[in-house]
Amino acid sequence: ARYGWGSDFPRFSDTPPRVIRGRLEDVIRDASAQQMRAWDDSIPKLQHEVREVIVRNHGAQNYEAILEYELPMESRRPDAILLIRGGVVVLEFKMKGDVSQADMDRVAAYARDLRCYHRLCEDLPVHAVVVPTQAGAFRERSGSVHILGPEAISNFVIETRQKDAPTPKASDF
Repeated sequence: ARYGWGSDFPRFSDTPPRVIRGRLEDVIRDASAQQMRAWDDSIPKLQHEVREVIVRNHGAQNYEAILEYELPMESRRPDAILLIRGGVVVLEFKMKGDVSQADMDRVAAYARDLRCYHRLCEDLPVHAVVVPTQAGAFRERSGSVHILGPEAISNFVIETRQKDAPTPKASDF
C-alpha cells in the first residue's frame, strides 16, 4: 500500500491512537520527533470527528480513512484522506491556532495532484482542508481551501457528502 494506515471509519475510530501511530512509524521509518507529536495531536482529534460522523450518518460505516498517503509520482504525503460518499477530503493538520499561505498552498497542491494524477479522483470532487488543531470549531474558506478547526470536521464531512453517489475505496488507492 502507498499509505501508512487505511481502514473503514469504524475500525479507524475504534483503534487505539498508539496502534495507528505504531503502524505509521513502521511505514515511515524516518519520522521525526515533531512528526510523531503531530500524529499524537491529530489522530485522536480525527478519530473523535469520525465517531461523530458515524453517529450522525449511518452510511458512514462504509467511509474510509487513509493516513500518510504517498502521492503518485511523489514523495509528498497528505496527513489524511477521507473517502466519503461521492467525494474525497484531503486533510493537512497543523499544530497551531491559525494557518499560513504555505499551509493552504500545500493542501491545495495535494488536492490538485489527486484530481490530476489519480484515476479514482478524476470524476470526484476533491476537497482541500487545512486543520489548525488549536482552533476549536473554527470554519472558513480561502479560495479552494477550507480551513476547519478540528471540531468542524464532522459537520464538513456530513455536509459535503453526496447522498446518491458511491463511496470510493482505499483499495483503489
